[in-house]
Amino acid sequence: MPGRLPIMADGLNVPWAVGGLRIERDGTKTNFKGEWPTVHFSALRLWDSRTAWLDLEPAKGMWAFGHLDDLVAKAETNQIPSILMVLGGTPTWAASKVLPTDAAWMGPGSASMPASLDDWRTYVSTVAARYKGRIAAYEIGNEPNFLTYWSGTPTEYRDFVATAAEAIRAADPEATIVMSGGIIRNKWDVLRLEPWLAATAPLAASNAVDGLALHIYPASKAMTSSPALVKSLVRQVNKAGWGRLPRWVTEINVTDAAAQPAAVQVKDVRDLVQSAQVNGFERLYWYAWTDLGPADLIQFHPGEEGAAALEVVNDDGPVGPDGNVDGDGDGAETSGN
Repeated sequence: MPGRLPIMADGLNVPWAVGGLRIERDGTKTNFKGEWPTVHFSALRLWDSRTAWLDLEPAKGMWAFGHLDDLVAKAETNQIPSILMVLGGTPTWAASKVLPTDAAWMGPGSASMPASLDDWRTYVSTVAARYKGRIAAYEIGNEPNFLTYWSGTPTEYRDFVATAAEAIRAADPEATIVMSGGIIRNKWDVLRLEPWLAATAPLAASNAVDGLALHIYPASKAMTSSPALVKSLVRQVNKAGWGRLPRWVTEINVTDAAAQPAAVQVKDVRDLVQSAQVNGFERLYWYAWTDLGPADLIQFHPGEEGAAALEVVNDDGPVGPDGNVDGDGDGAETSGN
């Protein structure tokens, strides 16, 4: 489609793509009908979408695929060419430990290393076999440098990822596999990535996985320094031995941005696209298309500034190698301002 961004900057997290019972901001429960993005997008990421391990296998050997079936069918009906599913979220029955820091919205033990890697392998194999040829890519883990989502050690995380990657390769050899490397909000987060990237570097060297996924959430008030933040992130990735594999940003947004004027939000979205592209990231998935998103982020939803920002950046077109925007798709770069 002329004027549209390449798939790398055209992905979305859509937690409520199909309906179900949900708790509204005021605490009431509604049978929500679901919401599908009103902006163009080409890649769907499934996380925070009731598709974690704990949702799909709530008890050992008891499977609940109805919701995920609906999500995959919804994407196919809307001709979304690529689905990325996150594999993670240990159910309580499979957890090795329960901590107060486990994500409350996921449940006790959800951040833990599984007590049995055989249970984890069975889960991953079952999912990959069921959706072979329909789910194009899998992201293993979610933000291991954030205790809310991973309470194990870096070495345990390596084994967790390796087990899942092996299971996916066996069940669906055509699927793309990326490992979640962590969340980046500031320069300190970049430094804290080192243990996780170093411990898992053998997976990159052996091609056990096909790429590295990162989450980038700079502050709007610090956007002028975000290019330097992304560059330092790439240096850390290369130093740890991950530089030879593709890099994706599977969650991206701007913190403390919701109160900013519309023009600032549009600029922030555009600047993030440019920073990611000129630093060699191949895909971006915006977080998140929902009216229940974290209130401090840019809101991507009909009538919100985020939706307008995505439309503006889509109309800009691809970003060239020097960071300028190519608006007409013919290689002649324009400023994009």
